[in-house]
Amino acid sequence: MDQISKSSIVGENTFILVEYPFRTDMLDSCGCLVKISDRRFGRTHLAIYGPKWALKKKYVEKTKRKQEKLDLLREVEISAS
Repeated sequence: MDQISKSSIVGENTFILVEYPFRTDMLDSCGCLVKISDRRFGRTHLAIYGPKWALKKKYVEKTKRKQEKLDLLREVEISAS
């Protein structure tokens, strides 16, 4: 993903489709692109990365809530240390 994000052929309006195996964690972004969708087809998973304008409102809200929970957990871990 790092090589793809640094490629000169990837621009602001590019879409990338990544096939990956089950139990592989994929990043929420790839350079200037964000993960738009993550689908499962049996043991195969597909991640679609694209520009921010292509995000569905529901997915944006879900991702925002997920990030807020992670931030809260980090704060709790830091205060417990």
